[in-house]
Amino acid sequence: MTSVLSPPVKFGLVTIFRDHRDTWSATSGAAQRMDLIRGYIWYFGWPTLAGGVFVFVRFEMTAADKLLPAVSVFTALMFAMLGLTFNVGVSLKNAGGKKASTTLATIKDLRANITWAILVAFALIATLVLITLLDDPANGTAWGWSPVVVALAYHLLLTLLTVLARFRTAFNYLTR
Repeated sequence: MTSVLSPPVKFGLVTIFRDHRDTWSATSGAAQRMDLIRGYIWYFGWPTLAGGVFVFVRFEMTAADKLLPAVSVFTALMFAMLGLTFNVGVSLKNAGGKKASTTLATIKDLRANITWAILVAFALIATLVLITLLDDPANGTAWGWSPVVVALAYHLLLTLLTVLARFRTAFNYLTR
C-alpha cells in the first residue's frame, strides 16, 4: 500500500531543515536553546528585516530574467560541491584516525549546510521564475517581489558564509 505524504515530508525538506538547524549548536540544554534562538535570528530574522526594508522603500527590481541564469548556474555548482563533500566524507570514513573522525563531524555539518543552501537557492530560482512569468516587462517588476528576493538572497548569503566557515574548520582539522 502506498503512503500519501505531503511534499515537505516526502522529499525530505523537513529533515534537510532539521539537519541544517542541528549544525547551529554543539551544546545541550539552555546553551543549545540560546544557540538555536541566535541561529533563527541570524538565518531568518536578519534576512526578513533586510527584505522588510524594501517593503517601505518600494524598490522596483529590474532584470529578474537576467538574474535567473546566474542563480541557476550557481545552484548547479553547489550541487557539484555537495558531491565533492560526499566524496571527502567517504574518504575520511575509510581513512579512520582521530583527525579523520573530528573532520568527519564537520563534513557532516558542511553537507547539511550545503544541502540547505541548495534548497534556498531553489526557492530563489522559483521566485525569479514567477517574477519572469507573471510580470509585464513593459511595466517593470512589481515592487512587492523585491522584499522576497532580497530576503532569500540574504539568507543564501548567510548560509554560504557558514559553508565557508565549515570548509575552513575542516581544513584546519586536517592540517593541524
